[in-house]
Amino acid sequence: MNEQQAAEYMLEELESGWLEVAKVPSHQGGYVRVCMSVNCDWYRAFCRAYEGFRLSRRWKRPRTIVKRCHAIAALKRIMAGEMDSVYAERLEPFIQERIMEADRS
Repeated sequence: MNEQQAAEYMLEELESGWLEVAKVPSHQGGYVRVCMSVNCDWYRAFCRAYEGFRLSRRWKRPRTIVKRCHAIAALKRIMAGEMDSVYAERLEPFIQERIMEADRS
Protein backbone atom coordinates (compact mmCIF):
# COMPACT_ATOMS: atom_id res chain seq x y z
CA MET A 1 0.00 0.00 0.00
CA ASN A 2 1.33 3.45 -0.89
CA GLU A 3 0.45 6.91 0.46
CA GLN A 4 -2.21 7.57 -2.18
CA GLN A 5 -3.98 4.28 -1.47
CA ALA A 6 -3.82 4.87 2.29
CA ALA A 7 -5.22 8.39 1.82
CA GLU A 8 -8.06 7.01 -0.31
CA TYR A 9 -8.93 4.43 2.35
CA MET A 10 -8.81 7.07 5.10
CA LEU A 11 -11.00 9.42 3.04
CA GLU A 12 -13.60 6.68 2.58
CA GLU A 13 -13.59 6.05 6.34
CA LEU A 14 -13.91 9.74 7.12
CA GLU A 15 -16.73 10.38 4.67
CA SER A 16 -18.71 7.28 5.66
CA GLY A 17 -18.92 8.07 9.36
CA TRP A 18 -19.20 11.12 11.57
CA LEU A 19 -20.00 12.11 15.11
CA GLU A 20 -23.72 12.11 15.71
CA VAL A 21 -25.22 13.06 19.05
CA ALA A 22 -28.88 13.01 20.05
CA LYS A 23 -30.72 14.32 23.08
CA VAL A 24 -32.89 11.79 24.90
CA PRO A 25 -35.13 12.31 27.92
CA SER A 26 -33.44 11.69 31.26
CA HIS A 27 -34.97 9.73 34.13
CA GLN A 28 -34.40 12.74 36.40
CA GLY A 29 -36.01 15.18 34.00
CA GLY A 30 -34.45 17.20 31.24
CA TYR A 31 -32.33 15.67 28.51
CA VAL A 32 -28.96 13.96 28.20
CA ARG A 33 -26.75 13.73 25.15
CA VAL A 34 -26.20 10.25 23.75
CA CYS A 35 -23.60 9.37 21.13
CA MET A 36 -25.29 7.63 18.19
CA SER A 37 -22.17 7.21 16.02
CA VAL A 38 -18.54 8.27 16.26
CA ASN A 39 -15.78 9.39 13.92
CA CYS A 40 -13.25 6.80 12.76
CA ASP A 41 -10.38 6.00 15.13
CA TRP A 42 -7.60 7.69 13.17
CA TYR A 43 -9.60 10.95 12.87
CA ARG A 44 -10.30 11.03 16.61
CA ALA A 45 -6.58 10.54 17.27
CA PHE A 46 -5.80 13.27 14.72
CA CYS A 47 -8.15 15.70 16.47
CA ARG A 48 -6.67 14.84 19.89
CA ALA A 49 -3.18 15.51 18.53
CA TYR A 50 -4.16 19.04 17.52
CA GLU A 51 -6.26 20.41 20.34
CA GLY A 52 -6.65 24.17 20.67
CA PHE A 53 -7.16 26.15 23.81
CA ARG A 54 -10.13 28.30 24.65
CA LEU A 55 -10.49 30.87 27.36
CA SER A 56 -14.22 30.43 27.86
CA ARG A 57 -15.67 28.96 31.03
CA ARG A 58 -18.46 27.42 29.01
CA TRP A 59 -16.31 24.71 27.45
CA LYS A 60 -14.75 22.21 29.82
CA ARG A 61 -12.56 20.42 27.29
CA PRO A 62 -10.24 21.94 24.69
CA ARG A 63 -11.55 21.97 21.15
CA THR A 64 -9.57 20.74 18.20
CA ILE A 65 -8.05 23.10 15.66
CA VAL A 66 -8.72 20.46 12.98
CA LYS A 67 -11.48 21.15 10.49
CA ARG A 68 -13.09 18.14 8.86
CA CYS A 69 -13.45 19.87 5.47
CA HIS A 70 -9.73 20.73 5.45
CA ALA A 71 -8.80 17.14 6.34
CA ILE A 72 -10.96 15.88 3.45
CA ALA A 73 -9.39 18.37 1.04
CA ALA A 74 -5.90 17.38 2.20
CA LEU A 75 -6.62 13.67 1.73
CA LYS A 76 -7.85 14.38 -1.80
CA ARG A 77 -4.67 16.34 -2.53
CA ILE A 78 -2.55 13.51 -1.14
CA MET A 79 -4.39 11.09 -3.42
CA ALA A 80 -3.37 13.36 -6.32
CA GLY A 81 0.26 13.18 -5.16
CA GLU A 82 0.47 16.64 -3.58
CA MET A 83 2.02 16.71 -0.10
CA ASP A 84 2.66 20.45 0.17
CA SER A 85 0.01 21.54 2.66
CA VAL A 86 0.04 21.91 6.43
CA TYR A 87 -2.73 19.33 6.76
CA ALA A 88 -0.81 16.89 4.55
CA GLU A 89 2.20 17.23 6.86
CA ARG A 90 -0.01 16.70 9.90
CA LEU A 91 -1.71 13.68 8.32
CA GLU A 92 1.59 12.06 7.30
CA PRO A 93 2.10 10.05 10.56
CA PHE A 94 -1.48 8.74 10.37
CA ILE A 95 -0.97 7.72 6.74
CA GLN A 96 2.27 5.95 7.59
CA GLU A 97 0.51 4.13 10.44
CA ARG A 98 -2.22 3.00 8.02
CA ILE A 99 0.44 1.72 5.60
CA MET A 100 2.18 -0.23 8.39
CA GLU A 101 -1.16 -1.74 9.48
CA ALA A 102 -1.85 -2.86 5.92
CA ASP A 103 1.62 -4.38 5.62
CA ARG A 104 1.15 -6.37 8.85
CA SER A 105 -2.11 -7.95 7.70
